Amino acid sequence: MKRIALTAVTVLLCLSASAYDTDAVKFKDGPHAGFSFGGDVRSEDFAWGWQAAYEHSDWLSLEASITAQNDELEQSINDVAIPQPFGLELDVYALAFSARAGIRPWSRLHLYALAGAGYYIMKTDAEEARVIIAGAEPSPSGVRLSGLTVDVENSFGLHAGAGLEIRLSERWEIFAEFRQVFLEADADLKITEEWPSGVPNNPRMMQTRMVDDKLPYDHSLVRAGVSYRF
Repeated sequence: MKRIALTAVTVLLCLSASAYDTDAVKFKDGPHAGFSFGGDVRSEDFAWGWQAAYEHSDWLSLEASITAQNDELEQSINDVAIPQPFGLELDVYALAFSARAGIRPWSRLHLYALAGAGYYIMKTDAEEARVIIAGAEPSPSGVRLSGLTVDVENSFGLHAGAGLEIRLSERWEIFAEFRQVFLEADADLKITEEWPSGVPNNPRMMQTRMVDDKLPYDHSLVRAGVSYRF
């Protein structure tokens, strides 16, 4: 996972290097940081990454970015004997591409709206789910959940938002931005349950089943960063 993220950042850096000798290309890149919140995210979580943009004109530009996030979601599973919902942690690398359209009311200020799509690489950590499982009481019928593995598949999502850029000098500028992300991922759950067997010397029997589920992951993302223009 880290290798994929480092590769993507390297590609963005190489793209910036390719623009050094071309004065006509309005290319800029730099780091950003922020946090995700709202929607299906349980609490605010830190995000960071790198963005690179090509300005076709003062009102139209294209951007590619990679953003790393660690979010905690709430997930419910139908017909399972544990308290609902339970927490599910995700390590996420978002590879996003955006088209931006805006206006420049003053020479140093750029206001823009954006829309685009992204590919979200996701790895789960169901630590809280395991804690809940360990302390969960059996259902009225005696069924008890003893194991849960959650595998969330990488997915495509859409986003839209708005932001502003302030030019500090001929080369340097800062920006702040809000994005709303629309995403739903497929999740494969391996559920292990203990059932009463009715046999005195073997009071419980184990059953494992696979469940296909959906993981809603709509959220807001606020980013701020700095860019260097080539």
